[in-house]
Amino acid sequence: MYKLATIGAHLATQPLSNSLLAGLFIANYPEALSSSKGMKEQGFSIPKILIMWSSIMLLTGILSAVGSVVFAGVPESVISLLESMAAGAMLTVIAETMLPEAYAKGGSIVGLSNLLGFLAIIVIKSLE
Repeated sequence: MYKLATIGAHLATQPLSNSLLAGLFIANYPEALSSSKGMKEQGFSIPKILIMWSSIMLLTGILSAVGSVVFAGVPESVISLLESMAAGAMLTVIAETMLPEAYAKGGSIVGLSNLLGFLAIIVIKSLE
């Protein structure tokens, strides 16, 4: 929920940036692929998986639009607080659930790929 509110709040105060789009794609694409593989292994059909991900994408867009309306005119300090809370929540999820599983399945390359993803976002942000 924080992620959607943060996207909406970001759009209420600033135009859509390449770094935001790249960050969302880089963060969500591998997660979607691994989740889709798990769903396929559990017997979900490909159309059902596509419908599930499409509905999440549509819902994210709608809730982000609502967030941009709700947070229009809100002071920058409130937006910064919201973004900080969302970042903390995402780091918690990554540290507690995703990294241990990724390391168990992928080995030591996980740390390097995590670093490269982080550096990619820094490079994209610096080019703006």
